[in-house]
Amino acid sequence: MIDVQEIHRAIWRLKAESFLAIDEKRWEDFERLFTDDARIDYSRALPDTVEPLPVMTSAATYVSLARQFIGSARTVHQASVPIIDVIAPDHAKALWRMEDIIARPADAPEPSGHGYGLYEDEYRLSGEGWRISSLTFTRLLFLPISPDPYFYRTRL
Repeated sequence: MIDVQEIHRAIWRLKAESFLAIDEKRWEDFERLFTDDARIDYSRALPDTVEPLPVMTSAATYVSLARQFIGSARTVHQASVPIIDVIAPDHAKALWRMEDIIARPADAPEPSGHGYGLYEDEYRLSGEGWRISSLTFTRLLFLPISPDPYFYRTRL
């Protein structure tokens, strides 16, 4: 018998760990949360006026891109109200509502902003536990913000 509640808890934890790893810039930990052959689709992440990003077919490629994009920005990612479907004992899907804040130094070329979107994920159970095997991100709204320059002072 499939323990749906246990799978839901594992998927919740996996998503929380992925956002925490991004926000803390723990890139190796972040990469370990994906299957090696993960399919990452960010083609709906940017405004229509910008060339869409290609679909990535490895966790390493995705993590490299995320690391480059985030750079020195301070970020906060949150996911909520998932719709999780358990397909099989080793396969699940989820749709997550997402909110993020990306605060960059004033001289950064990319904008700071407060965004909203959707993650459509698939998960596979491996020997190391549940891993993200597919991720599609759709940006619904991105509101530019001006970060407080005092926020970027060196912390002791």
